[in-house]
Amino acid sequence: MTAAAWTGLGVTLAIGDALDHVWAVPQPDRHGYVKARMRGLLVLASLGTIAVAATATVGLATTGAITPAIPKVLGITAAFGIDLAVFLASFRLLTAAPMTVRQVLPGAALAAVCRLLQQALGGVYVTQVLKGSSQTYGGFAAVVGMLAWLLIAAEITLMAAEVNVVLARDLWPRSVAGDLRPADERTMRDSGEAAQRDRREHITVTFERPHERDRLPSTRLALGEGWQTVGDQFGAEHEE
Repeated sequence: MTAAAWTGLGVTLAIGDALDHVWAVPQPDRHGYVKARMRGLLVLASLGTIAVAATATVGLATTGAITPAIPKVLGITAAFGIDLAVFLASFRLLTAAPMTVRQVLPGAALAAVCRLLQQALGGVYVTQVLKGSSQTYGGFAAVVGMLAWLLIAAEITLMAAEVNVVLARDLWPRSVAGDLRPADERTMRDSGEAAQRDRREHITVTFERPHERDRLPSTRLALGEGWQTVGDQFGAEHEE
C-alpha cells in the first residue's frame, strides 16, 4: 500500500510539473516541495478511488454486465461525470498557474470523452483479446496493452491541457509562414518569461517589426542592476 501511494504521488507530481510547463509557469512561482506533495496526496486520495469506480462502471456497461438500456446509459453518463470531475480537479489543483474552473472546463470535457472511449476500448481488449490467449502470450499482451494504455492516457491529458491554454490565452490562429501573428508573439513571450529561475531576474522579450528588419534584433535580460543585450552577431554587449 505504501509503495502504491508513493508511486501515485510520483504520478501527480509529474502531471503537476507537465501542467506548469504547459501553462509556462516560471520556476519561482511553482509550488514548493511540501505544497506540491500535499496537493498531490489530496488529489490522489480523493480522486483515485473515483477514477477506479468510473473505469469499473464503463467496464460493466460495455461488457454486457448491465443489460437494460437505461441503466447502461446512466452508467456511462455517471462515468463521464466522474471523469470530468477528476480532470477538472487535476487541471485546477496540480498547477500553480492562476486560472478558473471555467478556463479548464473545455480541456477537462475533451479529456473525459477521450478517457471514456479509452476505458471502453480497454474493456473490449481485455474481454476479447486477452480472454482467449494462452497464459504466456496473455501475460505478454497484458503488459503491452497496459503500457500502450498509459501512454495514450498521458497524451490525452497533455493535449487537453494544451487546449485549455490555447483557449484561455487566445493563442490561435498561429502563423505557418511569414510574419508573426499576435498569438505567436504571446506564445514566445510566455515561453521566454517561463525561463525565469530567480525572482531577482527579469526577462523582457521583444520582437522585430517589418519596418525594423534592417536593425539588429535583440533580447534584453535584466540581471540584478545591470542589463545584458544579446545580439545575433558575434557575442554580446554589456551596458551598466
